[in-house]
Amino acid sequence: MNPNWRVAVNRNARRAAGKSGTSGSSPGLTPPSSGWIEQLLALARRHTEIGQSAEAERLYRQALAIDPRHVAALHGLGHIAYQAGRHEVALDLLERAIAVNDRIPELHYSIAAVLHALGRLPVAGAHCAKAAELRPDFAEAWFGHGNVLAEQGLWAEAAKHDIHTRRLRVRLAHE
Repeated sequence: MNPNWRVAVNRNARRAAGKSGTSGSSPGLTPPSSGWIEQLLALARRHTEIGQSAEAERLYRQALAIDPRHVAALHGLGHIAYQAGRHEVALDLLERAIAVNDRIPELHYSIAAVLHALGRLPVAGAHCAKAAELRPDFAEAWFGHGNVLAEQGLWAEAAKHDIHTRRLRVRLAHE
C-alpha cells in the first residue's frame, strides 16, 4: 500500500466525516454536544500527528464513550491500532465504522491497508475498488488496488490501475 496513505486518509476522512452524519447516540443518554466530541477528535488528531499515540488513543476512547458509533473516532482509533501493528483490533474498529457508514471512501481504503497487512489480498482489493468507486479521483485507492492485484499475479489488471493512477495524479496536480 502507499506509505503516504495516512495523510490522504486523515485529511479526507475529516472532510467526509463532517458531511456524513457520523454520530449516533445511545437511546436514553443525553451526550454532550457534538462540539465537545469534535474538540476531543481535533486534540486526538493533533496528538497523533506529533507521535503521542497513547494520548490520542485515550482521547478517541473518550469520544467513543460518549458516542460508540462515531465514525471518525472509530477510524482514528483504528488508524492508531494499525500503526501499532494491532491489525485485528484495527480491523474490528474499521469494520464497526463501515457498519455505521459504508459510503466513506477513506474507511474502505484504511480497512484495505489493514487487510493487506493481514495478507487478505482479495478482500483488501475489494475495499480499494469500493473506495475508488465511491470517489473516482481517489488516486491512492487506485494505486493500492493495483498493488494488491500485482501481488496476486494479476499483472494486466494491475498495469491498468497503474496507468489510471498516473493519469489521475497528473490531472490532480494541475487542478
